[in-house]
Amino acid sequence: MKISFLNSLVAVLSILAATACANAHVGLDSQTNNSGSPTQILTIDDVLTNAESLKQEILNTQRMEAYLLVSLSMPQAGLKRLATDAKDAGIPLVFRGVPADNTKTSKPLLNPESLQPFNYLIELGASVEINPEIFKEYSVSEVPALIIRKQKVKDPSASSSLNQSACTDTGSAPSEAAVVLGDVTLGYMLDSLTRRDDVIGDEARNIRSRLGNRM
Repeated sequence: MKISFLNSLVAVLSILAATACANAHVGLDSQTNNSGSPTQILTIDDVLTNAESLKQEILNTQRMEAYLLVSLSMPQAGLKRLATDAKDAGIPLVFRGVPADNTKTSKPLLNPESLQPFNYLIELGASVEINPEIFKEYSVSEVPALIIRKQKVKDPSASSSLNQSACTDTGSAPSEAAVVLGDVTLGYMLDSLTRRDDVIGDEARNIRSRLGNRM
């Protein structure tokens, strides 16, 4: 499981805030320095206010992420080309799942045999992920598909239950994501977004620059 730096930082801030609450009985009103003059010390309320302010700033940051959705059913030559371009562009290749196991063994879904078909892409330097949820979230039934969206940051302070999400989704509303379909190169997919005058267009131009003049 991949945990982003942003999510980790938000979690740390929440822990700091919770720790401050648990130790609220400890006095931090004032101390004196070597010269005898009073030195201002942060109070528990100061710590909580600063932690919450920084956490909200992180949650609201316009960070973008991109994925290239593909399938092992695609022609190998085309998949190799996309793998090379995705590696240079810094985009992961995302698969819906692993090939079906027709032997009906009791092996775990992810095992050396089931992951072997991805080896040649990894050897090309591509980052390979398996994420069926993103296919479902954007109703992607055709590949390749390029997704550029505002990064999702999970707020660990949100309540959870069996019928309620355990996180607050602060991104990836339909207006904050773009999906490009087509049996074309990654360069062409990015070119279709570079004319946009928004954060998605900015990210598309940023990624496109890593490919140079490659089409």
